[in-house]
Amino acid sequence: DNNVNIENYLVEKLFKNDIKYVITWNEFPYNLEKNIDHKLLWINPKYNDLFDDNLIKNIIELRMKGKLYIYFENIDSNKSIKSIKHFHIFINNLDDHKNNYL
Repeated sequence: DNNVNIENYLVEKLFKNDIKYVITWNEFPYNLEKNIDHKLLWINPKYNDLFDDNLIKNIIELRMKGKLYIYFENIDSNKSIKSIKHFHIFINNLDDHKNNYL
């Protein structure tokens, strides 16, 4: 309504102080079971070249601290925000993971 470009808004909101990446709750989560949390890993566009698959995996592993999770990046045609590289992270939030799978 205010002629605000959503992608520019997100860059300004997410990457204050020139931060390289941030993990947030997805404000528009997919329709998931109650025990699944939906987060997003956002990469500052200035630093896209620094983030390869191994670094992405390491960041997520460190931040999930042993929780069961899966992550992926949507293909371009399915992205609602195309200019900011981001990954969906689904985390099993149950305490007992013995018989629970994502």
